[in-house]
Amino acid sequence: MALHKFTIIISLSCLYWLSPALSAPSTSPPTASQAKQPHAEAARPTAKPGNKAAQSLNQAAATPAKTQLSKKTAAPAAVNRPLPEKPTLQEMRDWIEEMKTRERGPFKHIRWFCKDGKILEPSPFACEPYGGGVQHGEWTDKTKKIREMGFPIANVLADLKPEQVIGWDADASFLPFLLMEKFLIDFDDGWVFRRARFYRGALQDYNEQDVATEILLAMLGDPVWREQFAPLREAARLLPHGVSTNVLTQIRGLSTTIAEKDPGFSNLRDKIHVAPDARDAQRVRDYAAGNKAKPTLLEEYARLIESIDKAYALKTLPSALEDLGKRVGNDVLKARIAEMSAELQARPAAEDQFRLSADVLVFIRENLLDLGRTRVRLQAMDVSLVAEVNAFTASRELLQALPQASRSKRLAWMGLSARALYGLGLLTQREHDEIHRSLARLPAGRTVTVDTYRSELQYLERPPGWSARRLAYHFGDAIDRMKPLEPMIEMYVPDRLRSSPMLFYSSVLESLVEDAARLSGVEHSLFNQKVGTGLRRLNPGIARGVLYTKAETEPQVTDGTAAIWLVPETTADLPAVAGILTAEEGNALSHVQLLARNLGIPNVVVGRNLIDSLQSRRGKTIVLAASPAGVVRIEDDGPQWAGLLGLASGQEASRQYITVDLQKLDLSQTRFIPTSQLSATDSGRSVGPKAAQVGELSKQFPGQVSPGLAIPFGIYRAMLDRPREPGKPQTMFAWMQAQYAEMALLAPGPRAERQLEFLSTMRAWIGKQELDDAQKAALRTAMRDTFGEEGSYGVFVRSDTNIEDLPGFTGAGLNKTVPNVV
Repeated sequence: MALHKFTIIISLSCLYWLSPALSAPSTSPPTASQAKQPHAEAARPTAKPGNKAAQSLNQAAATPAKTQLSKKTAAPAAVNRPLPEKPTLQEMRDWIEEMKTRERGPFKHIRWFCKDGKILEPSPFACEPYGGGVQHGEWTDKTKKIREMGFPIANVLADLKPEQVIGWDADASFLPFLLMEKFLIDFDDGWVFRRARFYRGALQDYNEQDVATEILLAMLGDPVWREQFAPLREAARLLPHGVSTNVLTQIRGLSTTIAEKDPGFSNLRDKIHVAPDARDAQRVRDYAAGNKAKPTLLEEYARLIESIDKAYALKTLPSALEDLGKRVGNDVLKARIAEMSAELQARPAAEDQFRLSADVLVFIRENLLDLGRTRVRLQAMDVSLVAEVNAFTASRELLQALPQASRSKRLAWMGLSARALYGLGLLTQREHDEIHRSLARLPAGRTVTVDTYRSELQYLERPPGWSARRLAYHFGDAIDRMKPLEPMIEMYVPDRLRSSPMLFYSSVLESLVEDAARLSGVEHSLFNQKVGTGLRRLNPGIARGVLYTKAETEPQVTDGTAAIWLVPETTADLPAVAGILTAEEGNALSHVQLLARNLGIPNVVVGRNLIDSLQSRRGKTIVLAASPAGVVRIEDDGPQWAGLLGLASGQEASRQYITVDLQKLDLSQTRFIPTSQLSATDSGRSVGPKAAQVGELSKQFPGQVSPGLAIPFGIYRAMLDRPREPGKPQTMFAWMQAQYAEMALLAPGPRAERQLEFLSTMRAWIGKQELDDAQKAALRTAMRDTFGEEGSYGVFVRSDTNIEDLPGFTGAGLNKTVPNVV
């Protein structure tokens, strides 16, 4: 597809050609500017006295500019072992786990933080002589050290000003990181504030909510943010400003925490994650009252029950609309709000509630700017959040009727779900329209061929991926940045989708996919035995590998050995795999399925009745094949697969290196190259395959391909000759070579840890590098000559390497695209 509205800059990187042996997961760097960021935090409303199960999460932090105690109030220094100057990731992970169990969490004590910079011991009105201030916890040295390393955790809002979070002077990466920390606090039962949220005086909730409101109002008044509905709405959902609608995330997070402490709760945990409904509260009550429950977890069971009851009792959408209508000045919009409120009260049936909730979501998205000033817009956002919860609870009731629903009814429900998802900002208008065009090709009351039915359903499997990519676009950098410190952050995208109507959409879709497979006469095969039920394709593909399970102690998989893992549906971490078998309750929105989709590896759901057969093959090499049409075959490896998969069983272990033709590489080219001057033969020579193929297409189809500008390998290579640290002689290139040599001698476990640290260091260093003045001038000239006058266009910035699409390796999904840069 030609891009006519936007042009392309292809930024080319040759990091991996330095050592094709290295392979590690992607993480984002903490940059110098991020390390200096102002500190903010999303807190929760104060708990009601005497109700431990209802206590909300409180958080705290302090501002770096206020880290000196006044001399007359300085506290005696604690005697502690000196902290390492640069702690390892593992050390910082250990500190995070320690904070979860410490009574004071990330804090060492309570202090007053005055506006003039003084930090005083607690006493009534201590900051009054100094212009006022706020009281909250002060970080421990370990918390400060983690922040110095580029992870701004344990944030507090009370000391923050909106202009530090948004606006021209703010670091654009800070707000997404802040929101992701807020997610962790909701999802992981308080995260580093697990016990500190009950530490008296650590936070003042009214201060937190006031500042959160100021930030949200500033965003709603900022033209830049008003054009980014999805992250704007997520900020309203995650920042505490007096409205709590994040209960669905809390439910999933708390059920996961309980299952970690009580393995017997795991099945109920999986049920709550995959197919939640209002009766889950009673299921938890029954479990807590049984002899399998752990007495030490009674408070956690009670909090989970209360959260579930709260989620399904939240029927306040009509009143929320009425309150909004009182503040809207536009008579036409006011009338529509009143009409929706009245209809919601008059039509209690689940399908009507779902449809009307979707109408409210779309109405607010499309009319947000016309509803009034920023405070009215914020109120409208809060109504949208209530509407989402209302839609979710209605959809869970509808799901009970799914087995009896006709095909046309199920397709209609998918259309309503798509409308609601558009209202949330998880689908664009174009994506919404394409879904409805696909549904229209399966008209109610008419006969279509099975092939058409299956083909349209395959297209309708795309929206979960679209929404996941949209969330990753806005929050992926923050997730990648946090992931080395707290891997659980990867649960954000699947959790967000599961708390939305996408869960209902996916559940209905899966029922139709199974229906299409039955109509097509699809038969699956497990170790040469025909299987009618118990295998369901989530992601197509074919893989050969040794079968492992998460239930056993994870083995040390040797480098290059392909693995197929049988995993529980809710696993938050997964080693490198060739294929995935998801036990029992797989879903298109699960973490493992989103991972499989991104990596292009097969993922198949395995029913309970087939688990024992698979367990009998643990440690043996098997082949997993899942076709796009839904046919699944799981077989023992053997000569019959050689023609299709090439190497015989056991030979994969020799594939430890990517072979690159370094003789072909031309690093002398250091000018910015218009893609119109490139061709396919330049791939891997001066630029990567993306730039080269754009050039080739430009020659083959003159005038039909958007112009582009390539930054060649030579510019990147020259940058690596700069000192790794200012004032020291070692270049970054020499340091990289030494690191690769050392990593090659390490065992797999320590090597993986070292790779993460290496990549974090590399990305942090690269993030601080700039083109020199001559290069900047040359780039400015080249862009003007290629694209036109500055400000008249937007570009896509795309990374590229010289190791993409080599035999036995694809770089799909490993590089980054930043769209519409101006």
